Amino acid sequence: MVDDQLADVRSAVSVLSEMFGQCADCMVRADPADLERCRAVCEALRAMSTVDDRILFLVGQLEALVRDQDPSWGGVGAIALVLGDLDAALRPV
Repeated sequence: MVDDQLADVRSAVSVLSEMFGQCADCMVRADPADLERCRAVCEALRAMSTVDDRILFLVGQLEALVRDQDPSWGGVGAIALVLGDLDAALRPV
C-alpha cells in the first residue's frame, strides 16, 4: 500500500473507530452522518487498487454493518470492532 494514498483514510478510520467505540461504551446509537462517513471510508478503501484481501474482507463486514440506517448499540459495538481491526491493518509496519 502507498502511505500517501491511505493517510487520509487511515486517519478517518482511526477517528471513526474511537467515536464508534465511545458510542458502544455509552450504549448510544450512531447518527446518520456518522454512518455516512463510515460508508465513505468503505468506498475510499474499495476504490484503492493497492488494498489487500484482509482489508477488503473487513470493508465488506463494515459495509454489511452500516447498511442499516439505525443500528442498535450492539450493532454500533460491532462497527467499532471492525473499524478497530481496519485501523490496526492500515497502520504502517
